[in-house]
Amino acid sequence: VTYNGQVKLRAVYIRASTTITETITITLVSPNGSNYDIVVDTQTLNAQQNYVFHPAWELIILKGASLKIQCTNANTTGTLYVTVHAEGGVI
Repeated sequence: VTYNGQVKLRAVYIRASTTITETITITLVSPNGSNYDIVVDTQTLNAQQNYVFHPAWELIILKGASLKIQCTNANTTGTLYVTVHAEGGVI
């Protein structure tokens, strides 16, 4: 997900098509290069189907930045459905 303006991240909702035992990683990708990328959350799911990430701090995503959501592929084949809830406008 790439943003064309400044937004405040509220939540990332992840649902798997089946229960999975995998690790989810959410990274804020900087438009200035990988040296500036920040892993904002890593969560291991153990036979789970749902995960919700709420930032513990005010997470502002600046123009040109993006979120990368990754899932390991070690145990279960399935599909992840992701919804990103962000608030735009003046912050």
